[in-house]
Amino acid sequence: MIGKMQSFISLDYEQQIASYKQAATIALKAYDVALEAISIEPISLVNNATFKVLEATADGVTRQFALRIHRPDGEKIEAIRSELLWLQAIRRNTTLKTPHPVPTISGEPLVSVSLTGLKDVLNCVLFEWLEGDYLRTSEQTPESSYQVGQFAGALHQQSSQFSSTSGLVRRRLDGNSIFDRSILTVSVDRSSLFTQEHIQIFQQVEERTQTVFGKLDQDHQTFGLIHSDLIWKNYFFHETGVGALDFDSCSWGYFLYDLAPTLLGYRDESGYPDLRKACLSGYRSVRHLPAQHEQYLDTLIAARHLISCVWLAGHLDNPDLRQNASSIIAYRISEMCDLIE
Repeated sequence: MIGKMQSFISLDYEQQIASYKQAATIALKAYDVALEAISIEPISLVNNATFKVLEATADGVTRQFALRIHRPDGEKIEAIRSELLWLQAIRRNTTLKTPHPVPTISGEPLVSVSLTGLKDVLNCVLFEWLEGDYLRTSEQTPESSYQVGQFAGALHQQSSQFSSTSGLVRRRLDGNSIFDRSILTVSVDRSSLFTQEHIQIFQQVEERTQTVFGKLDQDHQTFGLIHSDLIWKNYFFHETGVGALDFDSCSWGYFLYDLAPTLLGYRDESGYPDLRKACLSGYRSVRHLPAQHEQYLDTLIAARHLISCVWLAGHLDNPDLRQNASSIIAYRISEMCDLIE
């Protein structure tokens, strides 16, 4: 008798992790790696799953890769392909250090893995490994944040030249779709996670954000492909500057918004004014940033907090996130109130 097929999101957290690990072993068979000489180490299992893959070659050299496995309820295959096309263009047209996808033996950019008993397909991408130092915001200096700003400016410069002809399929972070409020209403745990006061604050942030977007629309070259998650865990320092990884959240969005996650990370530091100033100076050393746009940044940082609340509501299957959800929401609500007062 054939067992009942399950959806990935119906699995408990441990079953999801087991599925990721099984998919990783299967996916690597499609690549030019020696399966008998590899080790697979999980790096991140919070949203998608990322594994570090080590291959010991016959000549004693160890090759390193990063294997990313997408949640089935996340980006669809065309969106993943679009992300990879942008990464290839960045590599081709700039000197920025960003992930470079490794093709399969047959030349495909990704692998779709089907597991027994699972209705959903798990899409997998192998990347070259990127070496660098990851500095928490508390470890960064104004010189560091200047380099981060330079990277963001160079990335946006490439995007502004590439986006108009790309036609890539990615989520839009514009006035119509930046806040996926449906998750707040369908989440089983929503009633205990968000109060009516929280919802009112969300509405205020959304209204302010819409106003800012309307003003940005009046200027040229304010919208294009953005990373959208430039937090300290996703950028690294190397011998000549800053690189970034985890473009899985890349979107069509406002370039100014792309600075919000970075600045949000600096806000908890005592040196925030200097870190912020240096970051924006680094950005301006590469790309024009109108002075009047700076006054919009606090609103966009608040918008980032709201987006993070929505994201959290959709990932309560993760036990660590579920356990800490109340404290995370309390912190973000406090920050939103401070930013829009």
